[in-house]
Amino acid sequence: MTVLFAATSAPKSLWYLTRGSGAVSLVLLTASIVFGILATMGWASERLPRFVVQGLHRNISLVVMIFLGLHIATAVADGFVPIRWIDAVLPFRSAYRPIWLGLGAVAVDLLIAVIVTSLVRVRLGYGTWRTIHLLTYACWPVALVHGLGTGSDTRTTWMLWLDGLCTAVVLLAVWWRLADRWAQRTRLHLAAAGLSVLAPAAIAGWLVVGPLHSGWGRTGSSVAATSADPAASTGPATGAPTGAPTGAATGLSGGFSDSFQGTVAEQAGATSGDVNVVLSAPLSVPSGVNLAIELQGRAVNDGVALSTGQVRVGPTTDPTQWQGPVSSLNGGSIAATLSDRAGRHLSVTITVRIDGTGTSMQGTLLAQAAPSGTN
Repeated sequence: MTVLFAATSAPKSLWYLTRGSGAVSLVLLTASIVFGILATMGWASERLPRFVVQGLHRNISLVVMIFLGLHIATAVADGFVPIRWIDAVLPFRSAYRPIWLGLGAVAVDLLIAVIVTSLVRVRLGYGTWRTIHLLTYACWPVALVHGLGTGSDTRTTWMLWLDGLCTAVVLLAVWWRLADRWAQRTRLHLAAAGLSVLAPAAIAGWLVVGPLHSGWGRTGSSVAATSADPAASTGPATGAPTGAPTGAATGLSGGFSDSFQGTVAEQAGATSGDVNVVLSAPLSVPSGVNLAIELQGRAVNDGVALSTGQVRVGPTTDPTQWQGPVSSLNGGSIAATLSDRAGRHLSVTITVRIDGTGTSMQGTLLAQAAPSGTN
């Protein structure tokens, strides 16, 4: 399990907007492809004259850009992973999932090129415009792979059905287009037909061994910082204890320091997408005292992005003797102010490193007496 510690907690509405706008963008892009193919074929009916089909293709493409803008803006503003504005247009430079996020930037760039050239079509000439416009066929699968590779809903049933339905609709439209006037360009159409079969098969195979696999995106360092510096260290924070205890006090209220090893458990939250992560460890200084950290966050393809939580310290007979909310999560460092029933306070800094299996962890704890009234 990869744990992404968020420095701040963004409104959950941003996360839902990012997911929803991404899904809507795929549906609208699918519709744009279909109406574009129909317009190219000159297809029309009594209810949908040719100018209506062309207008739908053009207007839907513009609406796609609106939802893409919303998708990008909410992903950047959410802050649970280090995505910058430049990552939306400059591919493969992001600190977060550079390949799959980079494909999204490629899709955006292709769509921008298609729309801009369509707006100045009369100045470009039909031949140049048509060549660039064919990039739409590349834009759709690139956008699909981007969503499958980095989307937080990839493994959900509804998203798999949506991706499958959009793929089927696009394939049917492409095959219909290829069947039209087949005899005029047999070799070209045959090559395109072969590609239209091989590409979805390759994506499906990659989907099974990649995004649908339980180990997808969960290798390497187990703790990553969600901060302005994506290369932030996953080790102990500067100034935190890094070795053995350094002169622990006899009582908790006086402060102490310790290193520990413990377990990690992941539990489903109250609502879909919410995840609770519980870290537990016995402390040796003071002896017989246990540390419990309960963190709440959201599931992402890389693991769990955490934002809030509680820290508890106490003996087995009184595990909540000292407790308080997490005030900071950043770079594998957890800060909290604990209080006991007598109104005394402890300022606690904890550094955590979770191993590659996601079931065990080790770390250090520094607790210092804090003035009464500390929040």
